[in-house]
Amino acid sequence: MNWNDHLFACLSRVNRSLHSFFPVNERAKALLYDMEGCLCSGDGLSARSAFRAADPFVADRVLGMLGVRESVSGLRREDGCTLYTLSENPFGVGSVYFTLRG
Repeated sequence: MNWNDHLFACLSRVNRSLHSFFPVNERAKALLYDMEGCLCSGDGLSARSAFRAADPFVADRVLGMLGVRESVSGLRREDGCTLYTLSENPFGVGSVYFTLRG
């Protein structure tokens, strides 16, 4: 599976969680909406297409959902973004960009 297909699959999982028959408490619902907005904002592969996250917690949750949180080997600021450098991962992605609002 390539990166873009994986992003869409993760977005689908978030949407299923938001719109399932099972009740979701308000705090979880707010986090899921933040994650949905983040995954819809870009592909995270450059500063121009950076994910927009409400805060570092949302960025961390999105990295976890994408299955690359354990691959984070560095963190730095670049071009107004927070850049997470990744080590080896199944998608061959070397870094993921986030614009953090909080």
